[in-house]
Amino acid sequence: MAQSTIVSLPEVDIHDNKDEIRFNNQLPPYNPLVNSPIPRNAPSKNTISFRNIQYKTGNKFINDLEQALCVPPLKPRDKYKPKTILANIEGIFKPGMNAIMGPSGCGKSTLIDILANRKTPKSFSGYVLLDGQVIDDSFKYMSGYVVQEDILSGTLTIKENIMFSLNTRLRTKLTKQERENLVLTVIEDLGLTHRKDDKLGTDLKRGVSGGERKRTCIGMELVLAPKVLFLDEPTTGLDATTAQRVMKILKRLSKSGRTIIFSIHQPRFSIFKLFDQVVLMCKGQIVYYDSPENVLPYFHKQGFARDPDDSPPDFLLDILLKANQDSLESKAKLDALVGHYRRTKNYIIYQNEQ
Repeated sequence: MAQSTIVSLPEVDIHDNKDEIRFNNQLPPYNPLVNSPIPRNAPSKNTISFRNIQYKTGNKFINDLEQALCVPPLKPRDKYKPKTILANIEGIFKPGMNAIMGPSGCGKSTLIDILANRKTPKSFSGYVLLDGQVIDDSFKYMSGYVVQEDILSGTLTIKENIMFSLNTRLRTKLTKQERENLVLTVIEDLGLTHRKDDKLGTDLKRGVSGGERKRTCIGMELVLAPKVLFLDEPTTGLDATTAQRVMKILKRLSKSGRTIIFSIHQPRFSIFKLFDQVVLMCKGQIVYYDSPENVLPYFHKQGFARDPDDSPPDFLLDILLKANQDSLESKAKLDALVGHYRRTKNYIIYQNEQ
């Protein structure tokens, strides 16, 4: 079989032809209505960066709920103190495999939602940029998002699901044959050619496997040729072998220049080694941003010793879990981890790239 390639669709310019507003090496006060260039060193193509991202939940949600239901206060207000989900964090994701790891509730999915422009600007503060430009609503045409729970039609085949996504979302005019070729190319790249005419299946009738469903979800986004692909826990619900196959496919796709950003809880070491960059999060803060190869020396220098029987991902999660508690001791550990990270070369370089 001839080696397949991902077909690139004509790019859509996401920026209006407006006069550029320049700032002298400083970020302006955040205004989600302004789509202006931010001073920077020239970023790599398809680079997602974010700065000063802060997201909280708390009283506002409860107040809105009470008003909507027309009921008296549900509980004393001190029960609903605002909770910080993301604590004024910043970072950068370049083309390749970018993993966001951390314990449950650390803010992984929230960060991905904000980066993917799935949260309203009023709900958080900070900046998200694509190649140095503040993203706007048109970013959805430049990116894809694979949710954790699939939204496939079980009565349609793999090919029909991907074709449906293309027909309902593509803004570029293609002939029927061009659409057919594009869908078949994506199916081949995902290793699904032999199952393309099989129905996905429902609760009452068995269909394709879980891994094939996940790859179909990826195909429904990939067929639109996104510059950036987001995935929320792409290995959840998959066995070890299937999870590794899915991640290897994503690794291959990332080599075409795409920026792939995903959350993952506790991967196997064989999957961990596929990542180009790893972000470790704890309680809404970033404690590590670098390659997988550097992560063990990084924490060893801080006095953390890995048991030879523990895999590196297990070792890292154990560190994060100990700093994820509500005790004063855990808070001190988290402060130390964050402080050490903010003195690293990568963090300083990132500051200069902004």
